[in-house]
Amino acid sequence: MNAISTEAFQNAIRATHGAGSRLVERVRVVEDFEDERVWEGEVLVFELVGHPSTSRCYAWEVGGEGDGGPRGAAGGRAEGGREGGDCGGGWEGKSCPF
Repeated sequence: MNAISTEAFQNAIRATHGAGSRLVERVRVVEDFEDERVWEGEVLVFELVGHPSTSRCYAWEVGGEGDGGPRGAAGGRAEGGREGGDCGGGWEGKSCPF
């Protein structure tokens, strides 16, 4: 479960991308690299409403208590399945105004 509320993610999506959103699902993600856990958390999948080129936005928390508290990041998918759109480019993500 994220420390940042779903509503805060939706407000950030609207402020950043000028579109409304609807939560579609929550996905638990574990990422390992060379036998080390590098990230574990929940990714929220949003359907964007009224965006001209992107249908989905993926949002997740980054950071924690040791580095200033949780912040949000988001990435998107342009129509046709191409990663990026104006939501930050691929899975690289974009900081959101939380």
